[in-house]
Amino acid sequence: MNEDDLRMLRERIEHYRRVADESTDPMTRILLADMIAMFGEIEQLERMRPLQRH
Repeated sequence: MNEDDLRMLRERIEHYRRVADESTDPMTRILLADMIAMFGEIEQLERMRPLQRH
């Protein structure tokens, strides 16, 4: 992943957080919390690797 990919990943996480905050459906909130956690873990793993420069 390059820096643009990481930026898009952070934007997606923020979008999911906003949607989860606005949702009243418990299953939607649970699903989005899982997705946020998964994307957060991906971001952490990618930050541990040296960035690929293209």
